[in-house]
Amino acid sequence: MSERGLGRRSWLWASGVPLLSGGLTLAGLAVATAHTADQPRTVSRPILLGVLVLGACLYLAARALAGRAVVLRRVGAARQQWALAHGWSYRNDGGTAPPSTTALALPRSWQTPRVRAALRGRAAGREANVQTWMLQLRPGAGRRRTSCREVVAVNAATGAHRCAVLSGGQLDPLLITPAWATPGRNDLDAATGTLGVGDATVMTSWVPAIRAAVAARDDLPLTVTVGQGQVVVFAIDDPRTSTMQERLDLAVRVANIVDPQGAPAPDVQ
Repeated sequence: MSERGLGRRSWLWASGVPLLSGGLTLAGLAVATAHTADQPRTVSRPILLGVLVLGACLYLAARALAGRAVVLRRVGAARQQWALAHGWSYRNDGGTAPPSTTALALPRSWQTPRVRAALRGRAAGREANVQTWMLQLRPGAGRRRTSCREVVAVNAATGAHRCAVLSGGQLDPLLITPAWATPGRNDLDAATGTLGVGDATVMTSWVPAIRAAVAARDDLPLTVTVGQGQVVVFAIDDPRTSTMQERLDLAVRVANIVDPQGAPAPDVQ
């Protein structure tokens, strides 16, 4: 499956590369200003103008090579190819994220996300979805810039229970902590390095096994949230289809923990 141009931190680079080009331009202006301070304006002005032109070209090149729109096109193309190979459906613009999923997995201070590069199908006999969420902070919560998160969800009978296991316990809550969760130091498990929060009933039944499943993966920071009839993997980055497949496997594994009766019966020879 083609993943050309995509990497583990594609969304981070998509946000940071244009900013980096701006920073380099400012640094170039500072250096040029210092070195032309004693020169007449007829000399210094063309040099400063040249730095600005080079900075603008660098910014445009950065956006063309690694900007958000370019990454989104690459993600869409890779997922379309994956969908054709696996019998799933694909939508470039998936509208707004389902309210039940956002209530379960979305961190606080974010507006309802737009869904892009959406896949829908079945994974191990369960209805499943893969989406890229385009997030913006609510007014007054910070600078209004778009952030992208990777979301995988599979159906599971969870009843009225709810829990979440975070692989990155030291991260800013705005990144991967669900809005309903308020984990504390006592929720950190030293053996697995995960944070776990949820209903008292499932903290001793589901959560230990979910912690082990999350800790067994080598992935970027993510949260596995259970509730509202689904298991949601909410990850900070890495839109590659190979990683998507691994996260689908993780979501199915957790779904089988909380809803073993929903797992497909093994083949009998």
